[in-house]
Amino acid sequence: MSIKAVFALCLAGVLAGILIGYLLWGQGIQKLADELARTKASWEELQGRLAVADQRSKDQQMQSEAKLKQTDTQLKQAREDLQLERQRRARLELLLSEGRK
Repeated sequence: MSIKAVFALCLAGVLAGILIGYLLWGQGIQKLADELARTKASWEELQGRLAVADQRSKDQQMQSEAKLKQTDTQLKQAREDLQLERQRRARLELLLSEGRK
């Protein structure tokens, strides 16, 4: 074999190696790009779910606060009614005790 033939074979081998390496390197990058796209899509979906859950939570909190306020108002009214009833009862007992004398 002549030096020209060996040189040509070496050059062909180097070029083939570079070409194969470039093709394989591109495939790895494509896999990473696809994985990144899937991850971004999952992230956006998760953000959407969290936004919906957050809104539901805020709505439930508002409803709970409204119910709590209503219950607090009812409790206040019941306490006032109880106080009035105790005062009426005390007056009635006083009148009854004066009537017995």
